[in-house]
Amino acid sequence: MIGNKDQFIFVLLRRIFSRYKVSIYMSHKQEHFYSIIHKLNSHHVDFRTQITDTGSSGVSLGGLSAQYEIFVKSSDKHLAEKVINNKI
Repeated sequence: MIGNKDQFIFVLLRRIFSRYKVSIYMSHKQEHFYSIIHKLNSHHVDFRTQITDTGSSGVSLGGLSAQYEIFVKSSDKHLAEKVINNKI
């Protein structure tokens, strides 16, 4: 249990002090996650990622044992949305 508390505190502090506060994308599918990262990189949008293991005892239910999340700066939110939605 202590690991969960430590992880919670780490994530909380990271969100408070990070410049990358806006969650722009979240998925359980690794392929989609890397596709979005490629799009953001190709348009020079700065971002940070967080990958969280959601499986129990290393068991993957249909390959969905991780949550992939992408964060951007508030000032880059609209550009990132356009890039993700192929509007640019």
